[in-house]
Amino acid sequence: MNLFIVSIFLLWCLFLGFIELKKIKLPKTIWWLNVILFAFICCTRDTNVPDTSEYIKFYNNISLYFSSWITNNDTEIGYSILMGIIKSLNLNYQSFFFIIVIINFFVLNKTINECKEYFKIDHNIHYIFFILYLSFYGIYYNAMVLRAGIAISFCLYSIFLLLNKKYIVGMIMVLLSNIFHNSAIVAFLIILFAFILPGFKRKFYRKYILFILIIYLIGINNIIFYNIIDVLQDFVVSNNMGRIYQSYIFKDNNFGIAFKVLYYFLIGLYITFINENIFLKMKKLINVYCIGLTLSILFSSITAFSRLTDFFFIFYIFILINAYFKANKENYKINIFDFILFVFITMINYSIVNTIEDVFY
Repeated sequence: MNLFIVSIFLLWCLFLGFIELKKIKLPKTIWWLNVILFAFICCTRDTNVPDTSEYIKFYNNISLYFSSWITNNDTEIGYSILMGIIKSLNLNYQSFFFIIVIINFFVLNKTINECKEYFKIDHNIHYIFFILYLSFYGIYYNAMVLRAGIAISFCLYSIFLLLNKKYIVGMIMVLLSNIFHNSAIVAFLIILFAFILPGFKRKFYRKYILFILIIYLIGINNIIFYNIIDVLQDFVVSNNMGRIYQSYIFKDNNFGIAFKVLYYFLIGLYITFINENIFLKMKKLINVYCIGLTLSILFSSITAFSRLTDFFFIFYIFILINAYFKANKENYKINIFDFILFVFITMINYSIVNTIEDVFY
């Protein structure tokens, strides 16, 4: 994937986001043209991009018989069925990668509309969402970990459907999320914590975030991590299973302070300074975010665990978008500089955190 092309595309999307911040209405067709362009960038990426060769292998080996789709042990049933349907149309793997991105953004488009309905935002937010999503999650979940990307999109859609009391469709989306990636079971945890936990005042969230940040900085989380692992291993009866389990848990582990985790704490603290009147409507999603922070520090040593916590963290995009537009509408002390600064921080964070050397050449 060419870094220059992606950089130009990100700058173009950032420009469109700034136009939307000025409350200038842009045609929806431009948004979809950007989605198509992004899908083309993703589907023509180099096969050296991590996981790409495996996804190509999965697609080329999938049978054209429906019975084999539902019994395929290589991938989740939803992903297998999608591969089978697209391959039955005699399309190559690049077409499949293209369609994956289109499906993701079709679901995300529905999510944006549900978000606007829930927060009662009367302004377009598609381009602002696009640049925030793209700069932090977009390339990773549309060009590398495809199954988790689709699962997260359905998860986001399901949560806002449930928040808008569209329970039947919401639960269907939860199930779809889970059949595309096993890690999407956290979607049920999100629903549980977001809907059952009570909301608290801003000061409580601020103190809680600072408390777990201190735990993370002084390394107590690593002690807790080892104790949790010891307890889990007690449930493993077979010695052979125990060795496999242990090797998985400690695979690619990284003890220390990660910039990505600190960034999430920075965003969390920023959220706690949002005006109280705006803050009240978002407490369910803020609960979700705080749960993500807690899980992140407890299992920060497991690199692969970030794919689970992203189910929680991605909601910060909607929290900040709502905070910005409500603040401007009600004339609170948040201005466009805050939002622009955040966009640039997000882009810088992507370049530092998300292992660009593995994605670009």
